[in-house]
Amino acid sequence: MCFDRDVDSERATSLQLDNEVPGLGRYQAARRVMRTLFLDTAPVGNQASRGIDEGAARLGCVMPGESPRFVDDALRRLVERSTYLNEDQGRYWLDVQPTVTQLAAERSERIRQDLDALHAELAKRMRRVLQHSSAQLRAHSFPSDPADVADEPTTRLVIIGPEHPWKKPNGEPSPAIAFANEVLASRGGSVPRRYRNTLIFLAPDENRLNDLLDNVARYLAWESVIKDKDDLDLSPNRVRQCERQMGNASDRVNAQINETFAKLIFPVQPDPTSPLVMRELSLSVATSENLLDKAEGRLRREDVIIPVLGHSILRAKLDEIPLWPEGSITVSQLIEYFASYLYLPRVMGPTVLLRCIESGVNQLMWREDSFAYAESYDEIHERYIGLKAGEGISLVEGDPGMLVRPDLIVDQLEADRQRAGDQGISALHEQELAPESVVIPRAPQRPKRYHARAELDPLRATDASRIYNEVISHLTGSISRGGSGEGLSRDRSCRR
Repeated sequence: MCFDRDVDSERATSLQLDNEVPGLGRYQAARRVMRTLFLDTAPVGNQASRGIDEGAARLGCVMPGESPRFVDDALRRLVERSTYLNEDQGRYWLDVQPTVTQLAAERSERIRQDLDALHAELAKRMRRVLQHSSAQLRAHSFPSDPADVADEPTTRLVIIGPEHPWKKPNGEPSPAIAFANEVLASRGGSVPRRYRNTLIFLAPDENRLNDLLDNVARYLAWESVIKDKDDLDLSPNRVRQCERQMGNASDRVNAQINETFAKLIFPVQPDPTSPLVMRELSLSVATSENLLDKAEGRLRREDVIIPVLGHSILRAKLDEIPLWPEGSITVSQLIEYFASYLYLPRVMGPTVLLRCIESGVNQLMWREDSFAYAESYDEIHERYIGLKAGEGISLVEGDPGMLVRPDLIVDQLEADRQRAGDQGISALHEQELAPESVVIPRAPQRPKRYHARAELDPLRATDASRIYNEVISHLTGSISRGGSGEGLSRDRSCRR
């Protein structure tokens, strides 16, 4: 049974692997490895085999001039698929008793039909991927319908579930693009979506999805075998084997999630009169970088999302479209426009616009390159309140202020400066005409500096001692008795 099932027959596992994997079939690697294991480890009578390691397997399989790497790949695949091949701590052997591999394979086939269980496991793993991301981009994972995607002014990545995979167009729309259009059109039911310029989609590639689901089924099968280890009366060796197989399957699932969810989809509208089109980008599958980090990096490099917006670009959009036909626009309305209209740059969120406005108002050349800021507009007196231009400001979300076109406020700024100058002159006149204030006389200040000069005979050293005793020592004592020597300096010079 062992020989026919795994080693060498028309239905042997080794022959199936050689036919399925071209890299193995080129060398007949699986059959050569299994024959080597059979000759070296097949049990004789009741004597248990200690098995052989990978080095011995290579020695028995590899011909001169061949690379031994195919042996390692064949061993790994045979352990996963064979019924009678055992592995423990790097040693391999065949046994007459079947392993739990066949049991796990049977359970995997049943689980593969339960798509809800497979999708639930993928959703759990995707949430774990998002939790370990350092990206600024927020994400919605596996929404079942448009209502699951919040309608907010912050840019987000919508990760489409395996129910709507991306596939190459062949006359029919891709399920992923159809679902993306549905989400863009509404936020549930007949309610239209407001912030359409905030959504980007990431979809699984249909060509890789089946392999991913197969590995998820294998992982769940091994997990169920370990849960039933007591009922199955598994030996400690078999339990360790099951745990290794489950760990290997889990690692493959994590790697394939990165490879399968690799299609970025986002809406584009070049100008207000052009129709909406869906553009696509592919993520690299050659890196193990976190999926969300990788997606954000690609979107930034392609300028699909804008983390920093220049004030000159904002001024150009305000003029070209125009966004301020009357010459002014509130900050809140500007944020609404950028989150709603697909022909405007897709910024990361409202904070990007707030920092852009702060930078524009603080520019020296604000009249030519940017704009001014006002807290509000007084319609009765037809003037802007709290006008700021060419100076620093600080904005927060929900700011009630507005942007103002420079040519509308030149006269007001000049009038405000003239008024400020007149008020300054008036204040000066009032100060000159004010009654004299009472002056409180100050106490006379004690001298703080003394100066004297004396000529000394170089042959009479006692003169210097006499001057110190009769003059300098008295000054020092006076300072000490007065208790305030602050600011006092003594300049002593003697000319010889």
